[in-house]
Amino acid sequence: MGSENSANDVYIGVDLVFGRRVSWNVETSPSQHILVVGPTGSGKSIAVSVLASRLGRRFDAPITIFDIKNEYGDYMRLFLGRPFNVWNVMHTPIPLCTCGDDENSLHYDVHLFVTTVNSVFKMPSYTREQLYDTLVRLCKQCDEVTLEEAVPSHLLTDEYESLSTLFSVFKVYESPYNALNMLLERDSVIDLHKLFLLDKRVSAITILYIVKQILKKSRVFFESRISRIVVLDELWHLTHYAVDEFMNVLVRYSRGFGISLAMATQNIDDLKPYTDSIVENCGMLLALSSASQSYWLKLARYLNLSRKGIENAMRFSSQGTGVLRIYPHEKPFHVYLDPFDE
Repeated sequence: MGSENSANDVYIGVDLVFGRRVSWNVETSPSQHILVVGPTGSGKSIAVSVLASRLGRRFDAPITIFDIKNEYGDYMRLFLGRPFNVWNVMHTPIPLCTCGDDENSLHYDVHLFVTTVNSVFKMPSYTREQLYDTLVRLCKQCDEVTLEEAVPSHLLTDEYESLSTLFSVFKVYESPYNALNMLLERDSVIDLHKLFLLDKRVSAITILYIVKQILKKSRVFFESRISRIVVLDELWHLTHYAVDEFMNVLVRYSRGFGISLAMATQNIDDLKPYTDSIVENCGMLLALSSASQSYWLKLARYLNLSRKGIENAMRFSSQGTGVLRIYPHEKPFHVYLDPFDE
């Protein structure tokens, strides 16, 4: 817990035992990443929205939210206090390239796309090469077209339906189109709700591709302070479908590029077998209320909770309450995350 006078302090909530304000000094934290755990109805999405909004305002950093539950738009209107974009990928496809892209940028983006797709679908090498060549040709032709319309069906292999869905949310744009840059530079909620319900693997690829584009853009700045907040809810579906790619982002890249990941999941077991690695790379762990003893027993070693601490955690069981650990401090806090008081 940092001094409340620090310029980098972020207010978290109220200590339910002693009535004191609890804050997080991001500058002294070993990591700027956050993990929020909480069952349905515990206030997890509200907590993530509040924390991301406070980080964004504190560091004047843009926020990118991957919204697979169609609820973050409403929360950001409540908590952010500044304009933001909502991008529905089913209505407005993501630009893969545009007419006029320079040769290096074109090849980089196509390579990024193909390797991200392959991380989930594990395509044969000849299929990857043909897909890469096809996409480069499409980008150079400057014809405005979705990939679904242009990619030959024989390249879709035995994953025809999933790859068709994926290609429907990416597009080659004929005229210079700055929507992706706008998405990367401004506060944005990326609406993936319908895509997530349609194909979870495709939503995972879409998230990873955009996160890699964020890393590409952030590489220009290379900062140690927070310059971007990325919200990843329902984290299990990324770790399930593309865990190697996700762990690279979490462990190797994001911190050096000034990116703070605000991650959320319903149960700590959702992250197995990578739970330890994910928690160890976070500066804050917030476990929201549950009356289940087994829930707290699984979290106890990460939160440094004693038996008495578990009893207290089960006693404070209303929405917005939970147990907070700010690393590297050993002591956990029983807190109420007040969404409106700063």
